[in-house]
Amino acid sequence: MKDSKPGLYGKKKPLKPANASPPKGVPGTGRKQKIQRSASSLKKRSGHAAIVREKHLSDDLSQNPVFKLNAQLKIVDMNPAACTVYGYTIKELKGKAIGVLIDTPEERKALAAFLRGGNSSQKKARPYTMSTTAATKTGTTFPAKFNCTSGKDNSATNALYCEVIPQEKTGARKKAGSLSISQAAYLQASDTINDTNEFVESAFHGAFAHSDNGVGIVSCGGKWLMANQRLCIMIGCLEPELHETTIDDVEWMYNHEREMRPLELVREVCGAKTTHTYEVSREVAPGNKEWFSIRMFPISSGKEPGNGRVMFLVSNITDARRSREALKQSEANLLTIFNNTDMAFVLFDATMHVQACNNMAQQWAASEFGVEVKPGFSVETNNPGLGELLKAARAVLDGKLNDFETTYIDNDANNTVSYFLIRINPVYDDNSNRIGVQLAARDVTVSKQAEYDRAHIIEDLVRHNKDLEQFNYIVTHNLRSPAANIVGLTTLLRKETPGTPEFDRCVELLLQASKKLDSVTHDLNSILNKKKSISEIKENVNLADVVEDIKVGISDMIMRDNVAIECDFTAVPDIPAVKSYIHSIFHNLISNSIKYRHPELNPFITVNASRTAERTTIRFRDNGLGIDLKNHGHEVFGLYRRFHTHAEGKGMGLFMVKTQVESLGGKISVHSVKDGGTEFVIVF
Repeated sequence: MKDSKPGLYGKKKPLKPANASPPKGVPGTGRKQKIQRSASSLKKRSGHAAIVREKHLSDDLSQNPVFKLNAQLKIVDMNPAACTVYGYTIKELKGKAIGVLIDTPEERKALAAFLRGGNSSQKKARPYTMSTTAATKTGTTFPAKFNCTSGKDNSATNALYCEVIPQEKTGARKKAGSLSISQAAYLQASDTINDTNEFVESAFHGAFAHSDNGVGIVSCGGKWLMANQRLCIMIGCLEPELHETTIDDVEWMYNHEREMRPLELVREVCGAKTTHTYEVSREVAPGNKEWFSIRMFPISSGKEPGNGRVMFLVSNITDARRSREALKQSEANLLTIFNNTDMAFVLFDATMHVQACNNMAQQWAASEFGVEVKPGFSVETNNPGLGELLKAARAVLDGKLNDFETTYIDNDANNTVSYFLIRINPVYDDNSNRIGVQLAARDVTVSKQAEYDRAHIIEDLVRHNKDLEQFNYIVTHNLRSPAANIVGLTTLLRKETPGTPEFDRCVELLLQASKKLDSVTHDLNSILNKKKSISEIKENVNLADVVEDIKVGISDMIMRDNVAIECDFTAVPDIPAVKSYIHSIFHNLISNSIKYRHPELNPFITVNASRTAERTTIRFRDNGLGIDLKNHGHEVFGLYRRFHTHAEGKGMGLFMVKTQVESLGGKISVHSVKDGGTEFVIVF
């Protein structure tokens, strides 16, 4: 029993039985075998309506010539094999009478009479077979059988379709001798190729019918020629109903992106011989859509565009589309977070080219370095002055560092300091190879300022605690001593008679104690005034001008002691500060260097200033007597502390210097060796 499967255009096509034996012998050896195969092939073809139809004209695999004839028996169309076998071009054959393919006039008349009998529109379409002698363009003849059937073409016009089947050559006449080598090879291979064609077509039908995608073929005019079950389900109709429509009747196939109807797309594909892919959607329920991917590509006989077809592949991509949209939404969410975070992110490849960066990174690079950072930007080529960071990035990339963290400090034109915390981490591929680095930078100025303020408050508390201890010492010793003397002398005065030497002596001592008490009170008042909040406005103080003012004020001391003062303020010509405080600090330190000079050396004083990214430093150095810091280091800046008694003083100068430096937000330290000079270092 033979199986049946859908034909190429929806018809039933009988297939070779599964238990059929393959042809015996080698093609082309043995005339009897060839005749038997030809007869068998003809028998298989002649039993169904798909013998010769419109589709054979575009069949590139068919080895038998196929011709389409009009009512006047003139050739209208043909398949590629017709040109191959007969040696004519399409242009030469179109419009010619079919008789041009026959050898003798008698046979031409017989074929014409035969075909006119079979072309009657009153007769039911059926095969007509006639044996004759065919003649090629070169005059070569060969026996052939014309297997013809009547029917209507795609435009519903009556037409004849004739397939020329070469036959055994015994008894045939040969005008130009034996058949050509190519014609003989053709005859030998014909049956084998026909069997192969049937197998290929059968495989095509199986794949076509069971495809998970909708598959269909339309003419260049948009008429449906065939469709598999999957496509019919997608469209929502049966295949016979589909053949009564055109592709434009399937409204959801409209290409909204290009604003083109399906038929317009089909004609474009037919004309340009190109493929076209697009996506469409249709609503299957309120708020619920299905998405389809439609791909069109041309299939034709290879002769002329007008004979072409367009194949459709329609895939339901609803799940893929939803997944894609979900992924797109997820990427959009991540991108929103990426671009709105307060950290700057930059991704570099191994050549230090930017692969990705967020908005904060672009703003930071533009404001701090004046460069436009974007994908493709080369840090090494456009070096924005981040030498340390580049070295660190290279070290991380080369595996010398696993990560890197630092604080970048930026001083703008107004001397405003900004702090940025920068981290550099490696980027790995699937094989754990380092293929790039990620730089993350965050402005930590606020937190740094808070940290600085906290440390400053702690320092102030410690300093105030020390000041309280200092005041306790002053009250205990400097105030209590003269107060006690006053109380004692007052008691004595009550016992003494005025005018006596003892009375006068008590009055003198009482006066001295009162003056001492007044002096200490005055000093304490001065200290308290210095510790109050700075009320004077800060300004840019020129350091060289301050030194010149001091030199003028102590010119007599400089000349008397032959003092040399050298200054270098090239790096820091001025600083923002309270001018009166700077003047007082400089005056105390320079005058102390002269006051406590080495007796065997002329005083030599140097003052210089330097600046780093974080601080400004001022150094005072002399060649004087120095201070024994081992024994007195903790007392250097104490109130009423003196380390040399040969010179006049109360021990308040360095205490006042420290107080004023700290009021300006700085720190002061001392380095000294006995008889080896002293250096004071002030840091703002």
